[in-house]
Amino acid sequence: MERLGAPRAEQEPRCPVCGAACEWIYLYRGYDPAGCEECLKRADAWQWQRRETCGENR
Repeated sequence: MERLGAPRAEQEPRCPVCGAACEWIYLYRGYDPAGCEECLKRADAWQWQRRETCGENR
C-alpha cells in the first residue's frame, strides 16, 4: 500500500544563466536558456531598430 503524506518541498526555480529565483525562463530559439525576467531586458523592436540603424546601439 502506498504511503500518503505531505508532498516533498520543491526548491524554487532558479535561472540557469544568472541564478536568480524566477517565475519564467526565456529560451533562445525554443531550446537554449537565454535568461529570466531578472537578467534580460525587454526592448521595443521598432525603437531598437531605429537606434541600430542610426548607430546608437554600438
